[in-house]
Amino acid sequence: MKQFVCIVVFSLIYISGFSQLDFFTRGQSKAKMKDYKGAIIEYDKALELHPDSAQIFLYRGNAQYNLNEFVGALIDYNKAIKLNAKYAEAYINRGNAENNLKEYTEAIADYNRAIELNPKNAEAYFYRANVKSIINDYKGAIVDFTVAIKLKPGYIEAYTNRGNARNNLHDVDGACSDWNKASKLLSNQIIERDN
Repeated sequence: MKQFVCIVVFSLIYISGFSQLDFFTRGQSKAKMKDYKGAIIEYDKALELHPDSAQIFLYRGNAQYNLNEFVGALIDYNKAIKLNAKYAEAYINRGNAENNLKEYTEAIADYNRAIELNPKNAEAYFYRANVKSIINDYKGAIVDFTVAIKLKPGYIEAYTNRGNARNNLHDVDGACSDWNKASKLLSNQIIERDN
């Protein structure tokens, strides 16, 4: 009898795990095809089977974010962080949602936390720099864009945005230098892609 119960329990666990993975995978596929509403439906099903998955909350939040449903995304990122307080990507994404909601202080705090968790994440510095530019902290933005570039040397957007920040500080030579570097990197990227 014990053996039968163990087999039944194992089978239920296996089936539940497989179904959750299946729904998650289908959600990922739909998100890649930019069917974000369809992805959310699949993530909802996966969460019914596995409600303590920080990763599924993160990805459902990403789908909502891509639909410009920033409040819904924020709720999911909060849940992901509650389930895994060391999930750097969730802090970055929550910061992005807060940025879109014009909650700049909260966004910077989330990028700071992401950087504490993973100081080599170029995107955390990049996004924090963007918020600093929005609030007119151009010097702080330049510092963060520079770190992002050091961590990811071919970071075209960081060069472009650092150039914008330098231009806002009337450093025309620095701005032009950054914009030229971004242009060269983009040209090289196009040439590599076309070959």
